[in-house]
Amino acid sequence: MSAYGKVSYSESDVESTEEIKQDFESTSAVEEQVEKFDNSYTQARLKDLYEQYDKITIDEERIKSVTQVKVNAVSNAIPFRVVLVMTTTVLVTLLLAFLCIYNISVINGMNTNIQYLQEEVVQYEYDLANSKAIYSDLTSVENIQGDLSSMGYGDIASSNIVAISVPEKTEVIELQAETNWFDGFCNFLSQLFG
Repeated sequence: MSAYGKVSYSESDVESTEEIKQDFESTSAVEEQVEKFDNSYTQARLKDLYEQYDKITIDEERIKSVTQVKVNAVSNAIPFRVVLVMTTTVLVTLLLAFLCIYNISVINGMNTNIQYLQEEVVQYEYDLANSKAIYSDLTSVENIQGDLSSMGYGDIASSNIVAISVPEKTEVIELQAETNWFDGFCNFLSQLFG
């Protein structure tokens, strides 16, 4: 089996056309089966196929017009204001992030301290309740009388009470000594400041 073909393409301002010429020399069983299929490519059908192909492919001219490739391109210097704004923004962002992390750690530390203090308050309240119970037991009249009676003390009659007179108090004599002006000044300052 041998087949030869010639494809020619012509283009004008209005329309582009393509011509296909094919020559087949011999036929075989495969060629007979192929001939059953529609393989005639008319101008209208080719034009339709090319339009469909153009819809799904990328237009290189459009890409070239949009994309510009610079050969031996040199980078331009970034303006100082842009560098200053970007640096300031990054520094402020980093400082805010640091402060957030620091505050989180401080708050967690305070939570730990608060929890520790709450546990201490609970312990102190328990100790206070125990102390109040012991104080009420020690100061109740019934408990004191019961303890005294268990030690052998008992009620006595009023006839067995002996009154003791305490001598009158004696006054303390303040000693007067000679002082100089510096002692007077020191006494004045001590009265001012307590």
